Amino acid sequence: MPGLIDELTSLQGSSLQFKYQKLQVITNYFYSDGTQLKASANIEEFAEEVHLKLNEKKKLF
Repeated sequence: MPGLIDELTSLQGSSLQFKYQKLQVITNYFYSDGTQLKASANIEEFAEEVHLKLNEKKKLF
């Protein structure tokens, strides 16, 4: 995605340059029943989190 932002600013004629940093945790989900789910950038870790917290099968796409 950073490449898309760079392309857009370039097409606009802007000389702005952004510094990007990959996050380990993309977002956190909070459900009304009190369940909390951490969405990791690592797909295997995220699959394990979903499996443990939501009792879903581990399925990688």
